[in-house]
Amino acid sequence: VDVGCEYAPTSHAWAVNGRGSLTKYNTSLVAYRQYMLAGTATGCVDKIPDGVIANQHGDYPDGRNGWCPGWSVQPVFIDITADMKMAAGAMNTIEYSALSYYVGQPPEWIPYNASSSGCGDDIFMSTLVLWV
Repeated sequence: VDVGCEYAPTSHAWAVNGRGSLTKYNTSLVAYRQYMLAGTATGCVDKIPDGVIANQHGDYPDGRNGWCPGWSVQPVFIDITADMKMAAGAMNTIEYSALSYYVGQPPEWIPYNASSSGCGDDIFMSTLVLWV
């Protein structure tokens, strides 16, 4: 499978108020199948039980980074309440980091070949933080 962000496993991490060291709130922990099966020959086929529509044309079987053809991008929900400052007027800081991984088979992906230098493409991501 060709490299590039579409076919490279990635992890996305957040640190809240300096807590978590970008490991506590990480997509590799809560959405491993969604992001880390990219680059595999059957990544999207393996997600048929999750709702991916089978037997599409072209390179449909190949694993992609967080999505598959004909499948809605699945949101990732992470509760960061424990590290939020809740007092009136308190300021909160959220730090974001993304890593791309070698396209191969486990265990090469984690963490040995992680890189923060990108995967040769752009990663388009939206983050929504809600609190009540």
